Amino acid sequence: IYTAKNILAGREVVAKLWCLESGQALKHEYHIQKGLSRSKGIPHVQWFSTDWGTEVLVMDHLGLSLQDLMSRNCSGAFTVETVAEIACQAICILELIHSQDFIHCNIKPLHLLFDSHQQNGTMYLIDFGLACTYQHHGTHRHIPYKKQVPFVGSETFASIRALHGRQQSRHDDLKSLAYILIYLLSRFLPWQECGLTVEEVIQAKVNIFQSSLQDKVPTALFTFLEYVLCWHSSFVLIMIMFRILSKISMQRQGVAALPNFLDEHCIFFLHVVVWTSCTCRVIT
Repeated sequence: IYTAKNILAGREVVAKLWCLESGQALKHEYHIQKGLSRSKGIPHVQWFSTDWGTEVLVMDHLGLSLQDLMSRNCSGAFTVETVAEIACQAICILELIHSQDFIHCNIKPLHLLFDSHQQNGTMYLIDFGLACTYQHHGTHRHIPYKKQVPFVGSETFASIRALHGRQQSRHDDLKSLAYILIYLLSRFLPWQECGLTVEEVIQAKVNIFQSSLQDKVPTALFTFLEYVLCWHSSFVLIMIMFRILSKISMQRQGVAALPNFLDEHCIFFLHVVVWTSCTCRVIT
């Protein structure tokens, strides 16, 4: 991956190069991203070509990723308000991708970037190299389910299903987002310890509800994770929950009991979700 410059527009771009001897990975990424790149939160594809045995994909140059911001945040983890706003933007992007019959399959802080040319803090999702369709574009019939799928991606933020070698679905993108949000609030996930096997990572994720993170992260986020693990999920209701979380956080800044206050409202809301989800668009 290289930083280059569009001499006609006078702006920096990102150029990804891939040797064709290793397959046509960038062509796959190009076809998916080209169909989405006019949408908010998806980088614009400026050019794609194959020359001298090499694929070249040129896209808009963006700013820092969530991982970069975490590394530069000397004061510690992000605030609840900031994480709630990040969640709202990420959910909007995922809803857009899923509505076009795609799933990303590799969501992590390094792939969520902010545009350095904009002042409104617009977030973008990059790297569609592992993305795939979950249903046929024309018929909207689901792709046949596969149980044995080689895992490729980030073990830290992948869902338990993905680590077990199961074919991913829209739910797996949301589970990855849940892990990211918990990471942003705690700065560390129990399964990030060095030397853990895949089986140990899976077990740590199974035990997340009994981990020490309960003291660092509002229970509302664990309830969100439990929601996307157990039930049909609604983008509408998830968005409302994080809007509530953000608004209450702004209104109650500086109050020591803020996490409990947030939990009471958001957990109550998610219990109501079970009864209302049948009237909203669900994610399966």
